[in-house]
Amino acid sequence: MTEMSRTQNHIQTVLDFLLAAVFIAMGGSMYQYIEPTKGFLGKACIALTAICVILSFFIRKAYKDRKTFLRGIVITAIIVLYLVIFVLIKPVNVKSYIMMLLQVFALSVYVFICCGSDRISGALIRYSQLVTVIAAASIVCWLLFSVLRAVPNSGEVQSYWVSDYEPVSIWTFYNIYFEPQWVTFFGKYIVRNCAIFTEAPIFTWHLVIAFFVELFIQKKVSFVRTIIIGLALITTVSTTGYIAGVLAVIVRIVVACLKSERYRSLSKGAKAAIWIIAAAVVIAVAAGSIFLLKEKFASYSGSTRIEDFRVGFLGWMDNFWTGAGFGNRERIYIHREIYSDYGFSNGIMEVAAEGGVYLLICFVGPFIYGFIDAVRRKDAELAIFAVFVFVMASITSSQYTYLMYFLQLFMLSGIKIIGEKEKLTE
Repeated sequence: MTEMSRTQNHIQTVLDFLLAAVFIAMGGSMYQYIEPTKGFLGKACIALTAICVILSFFIRKAYKDRKTFLRGIVITAIIVLYLVIFVLIKPVNVKSYIMMLLQVFALSVYVFICCGSDRISGALIRYSQLVTVIAAASIVCWLLFSVLRAVPNSGEVQSYWVSDYEPVSIWTFYNIYFEPQWVTFFGKYIVRNCAIFTEAPIFTWHLVIAFFVELFIQKKVSFVRTIIIGLALITTVSTTGYIAGVLAVIVRIVVACLKSERYRSLSKGAKAAIWIIAAAVVIAVAAGSIFLLKEKFASYSGSTRIEDFRVGFLGWMDNFWTGAGFGNRERIYIHREIYSDYGFSNGIMEVAAEGGVYLLICFVGPFIYGFIDAVRRKDAELAIFAVFVFVMASITSSQYTYLMYFLQLFMLSGIKIIGEKEKLTE
């Protein structure tokens, strides 16, 4: 590798880190909803994303690879055109929709034009590394501030997470750690580790996605990072996080065993014994998961999740094909029987209720394609990653974020246009 190539790779790594920081900052962080960052963070992140895309385009000289360049233009144009048609059909909250469209456009250019086949997962890997740093810091803060109370809070911030008009007071510790949520867990009243995010489920979402990246996208699993993320997951007191984390570890171990030469050389009896033990572990995990889910659904949080799904489904049935319109929650609220913010806890129902089948294709389609493409290429890890991320995205309110758009585009990164014969992501 020449000195120039090394420099370009270093710069590209920095750009990946900056893009990963945008994923986190605009992925439900408290800074989106408190002053003074509330007013300009969104605009700053759009500008930063545009800068990353432009610099990456020229650093990698994407215009010189005519085939990839034209392919990227065609795919990006199709995606943008599809989304533009929807807003013409349902002109609701046009300003917010255009902001979303700009984010998708920029990330699509980044994935399909700027990133070479060796760099597509770069931003996800840097994202996982940043989440690990946040996880490590949050564990220390949670123990010192929330558990031991060794350091007093530095004051309160006014969060507009719940409402744009009525802010809620949240304890802060020098704006690097917040305490927005307390929970009763098995009879004990404890603070949930939310780190820099608005609530524990949002932090859990980031931790779990980073966990999946470490286990299924990274070429070599980092023991240190997975342990740190796992410990942080425990402190969030999240049933979803516990189940997702345990299942991911089990699946990763099974895949690793099946691929190992040592396993292949075992006798049939030894293989049978291993599968019996594995089945017993799965049954035990399933039993534990059922117990946790029963506890979850018996709580207020669990009942609102069920209500969210019911209300979202009824809202979708009101307009099956195109929904109520982007961000048109008032039209869906008429189905509420208890106080709840439809779609607050599950992304798939919010997309279905607001965009009908039309936008649901955008939500589900990339994961279906990514899974099929991974199976076709015999990439077990990527196929599992697609399934796990889709399930988490469906039960978490994360559908309209930079990270979600990037994950969906990442799933489509192996797509080919008419006339292509080579597998472009291999």
